[in-house]
Amino acid sequence: MKRTICITLAAALPAVAAMAQSSSVTIYGTVGLGITHVNSSSGGSRWLEESGVLRAGRLGFTGTEDLGGGLSAVFTLEQGILADAGAAGQGGRLFGRQSWVGLSSKSLGAITLGRQYDMMNRLVRYSTAGDIGAVYGFHHGDYDRVSGFRIDNSIKYVSPVFGGGAQLALLTAPGEDTGQRTISGGLSYANGPLDIAVSFASTKRQTINPSADLGVATFFGATAGSIVADKVTPRGFGVNYNFGSFKPHFAYTSVRIERSGKSTSLDSMDIGVSYPIGLASIGAGMTHSKLESASWDQYSVGYIYNLSKRTKIYGNINYQKASGTARNAVMPTLVAASGRSQLVPHVGLTHDF
Repeated sequence: MKRTICITLAAALPAVAAMAQSSSVTIYGTVGLGITHVNSSSGGSRWLEESGVLRAGRLGFTGTEDLGGGLSAVFTLEQGILADAGAAGQGGRLFGRQSWVGLSSKSLGAITLGRQYDMMNRLVRYSTAGDIGAVYGFHHGDYDRVSGFRIDNSIKYVSPVFGGGAQLALLTAPGEDTGQRTISGGLSYANGPLDIAVSFASTKRQTINPSADLGVATFFGATAGSIVADKVTPRGFGVNYNFGSFKPHFAYTSVRIERSGKSTSLDSMDIGVSYPIGLASIGAGMTHSKLESASWDQYSVGYIYNLSKRTKIYGNINYQKASGTARNAVMPTLVAASGRSQLVPHVGLTHDF
């Protein structure tokens, strides 16, 4: 039986090769692990082995087929990987990071359908704290989605580059049976040393947990806990300018949260700088976040050394201090601190393939 299958495949290979001359499929991924120390968590300090802190673990397949006339079919399937446990990310989904297919035209842009990021993720490249401080350094609660928020059953349009460096992107998702309708848009401009973008998104019936995510005791006048917001609307602005090797970054986001006729906003301002030194880079950033009379200040410093084009060792330190009516310090992906401050050093290794 094995021999028959091999002969059949061998006979079929020339035809397959002929059909695939204008097609390509790339397999790629990232594996990263590191050690984290949290000085204040559930009443004491903790040591953690964490996966994907600098760059989330993934295994992906992306492909394109030239259809002629400047038109191509495109797709991406990408699975999250938790390397410390050998588990799938995003709750065990097969392709939980991305899963989409579409058509791309050199003159008209690209339309894709499936599980995709909204436009707020475009602001990630302006966040020094998120780059140097890694996942722990993203804006408070990650409610502004800068680290990446995926939308199921979505339709996305990305324009060609126009006007010397501008690009427009739009996304919509009806929510199907969940009623969680989303719209998102963004406009970016990159030319020479200047890189700038604005983005927004709006999702109906989004589940949030301000107590665990933000470290507040009350929200909308009631005890904070898991709630379904009528609408969550993040919007933001980011800019960086490359002065040779010296690159300052700035990002500002504001997240409007609405429920039962009431509304409030979580605002975050992120400023910092990065600087390459030979095969390494260093950086520092500071983020100030405010929700009504509660506020959080976070400071991030980091160092990345390139052992090769694909392998990096790195270290970072994040420190957060809560003030006002904030109950706890809390960083993305970590359990809230026992008090109003949290210090988190981390060292790790990451490999791209």
